[in-house]
Amino acid sequence: MDDRADSREAGLGVVIGKRTHRIADPRDAAECIAGNVAVNDVSERSSSDTSATSSCRKRAT
Repeated sequence: MDDRADSREAGLGVVIGKRTHRIADPRDAAECIAGNVAVNDVSERSSSDTSATSSCRKRAT
């Protein structure tokens, strides 16, 4: 019996078009965006892995 399952996630990636540093006004950030891209993440996990966040990336704070 196979105890592995695949986990599929999709997301939206942002392509930054120019070098930026400490943008004070969030409305100015839109000028730096060159485009977007669909992101597909397929990973394999063991069924014994009970961690709900095992395949999730932690958000930087």
